[in-house]
Amino acid sequence: MSASIDAKIKELKVLEDGRKLQITWADGKDSVFNSNWLRFNCQCVKCRCPVTQMKTFEISSIPLDDKMEVKIADCGKILVTWKNENHNGEFDPAFLRKNCYSKQSIEEKRQLIRALPNKKTTIEKMEWSELDNDFGLWRLLRTVNDDGIMMVKNVPTEVGTILKLMKRVGPTQESFYEETWHAVTKEGAINISETGGKLPYHLDIPMYEAPPGILFLECLEFDAGVDGGDTIFADFLQVAEQFRIDHPEHFKTLTTVPATIKRIHLDRDHPVHMIIRTPHIKVNNKGEILSFHWHPCHHGPLCVEEEYVDAYYHAYQEFHKAVENSPYNKKIRFTKGDMVVINNRRMVHCRTAYGGKPGQRHLQGGYVCIDDYKSRLNVLENTVGNKGPVRHVFNGDWFC
Repeated sequence: MSASIDAKIKELKVLEDGRKLQITWADGKDSVFNSNWLRFNCQCVKCRCPVTQMKTFEISSIPLDDKMEVKIADCGKILVTWKNENHNGEFDPAFLRKNCYSKQSIEEKRQLIRALPNKKTTIEKMEWSELDNDFGLWRLLRTVNDDGIMMVKNVPTEVGTILKLMKRVGPTQESFYEETWHAVTKEGAINISETGGKLPYHLDIPMYEAPPGILFLECLEFDAGVDGGDTIFADFLQVAEQFRIDHPEHFKTLTTVPATIKRIHLDRDHPVHMIIRTPHIKVNNKGEILSFHWHPCHHGPLCVEEEYVDAYYHAYQEFHKAVENSPYNKKIRFTKGDMVVINNRRMVHCRTAYGGKPGQRHLQGGYVCIDDYKSRLNVLENTVGNKGPVRHVFNGDWFC
């Protein structure tokens, strides 16, 4: 937002006996700031470290509801004096315009960052060679933000290639499957992905309070002799929003009744005993979707009051059907050197059963934290991208 255009002030008014400041901007819009909000966001050097921009004042020492005196300095900054505290603060008008919290301003911001359902029938693609610079990386991360998924073609199939790309985005997010893992048929399998069995639509490892964010999944081998083994992707946002329209009561059930999601496996090198009880769909006070938890293979015995049991299972089954039958699901058959990058908080995937000799279908995967991904995209957006807003990534952020 440009301070010279958008943040030009037409008029200042102190309202309610000094407890509110109204700013009328040059474009005719008004912003009103409470005394408490201004005090806790004071930009002066006493309240904020000039090097780190971190707050330094003592929260409990601030007198609440203090009266203000306000004027504009010759440099253009807004100077505020809180009378009881005798504290002098200052604000750049651009800061106040950017952080205006009027209903209109908040809704405009929400519209800019609200994620949109993916109704494409194909997956956007790019070449591995395009990722040799930050612009290519921005394009990849931007598409994942917009669509939930992108495919990279002709990726080198040496073990470790995927790790190099992941670390360009952020620190890897380890789990009980370690830094990277392999989906390949083998004896002594500890996960369905290590067998040739069918995998239902799921988000990876949803029994974590903060499940893996961005999934990197590369095909190292996929022989022509493999029968089956196709992968299908579905946008949970698209399915859930349509489900809200078609089955409002079922949708309400899935947002209010906590499911049991668990992974208990003690007979392995890294024993696991994890249980979380949470609704499959989390929403904020406006009903906007914040996050999902879904993996039918890990849904344990429901533990809720009796009156919710039947409603839950009816909603659960109906939603499962909606995911399977979405007209926007995207089916692919991996070829050697293909990689998909997926928002694991939003895009579910499944795999058809397959047969063939062990090792003929070999995928390697790993994760990056959703917040590190969002941070990296924000940085790239402002350095090599379009300087646009990053849309909601389903990390639980209420502002969506």
